Amino acid sequence: LAEKQRDETIALLTKEGLSYKDKNMYRRCAASFSKVMDALTNREDMKYKQAKALREECDALEAQRFD
Repeated sequence: LAEKQRDETIALLTKEGLSYKDKNMYRRCAASFSKVMDALTNREDMKYKQAKALREECDALEAQRFD
């Protein structure tokens, strides 16, 4: 039951992060994906790697914003 709830939380945070990215809210986007990474303990998990890549993308977009 706890694992199901964790998976639902991860799915919700991922959806939220993508929504923030679409709205150009890059700091919140990065924060959402960081939370996903914190919830996943296995760094070899594809969801973890995807969240890390998306967080780095949001960080890069945030940095470009002020150039």
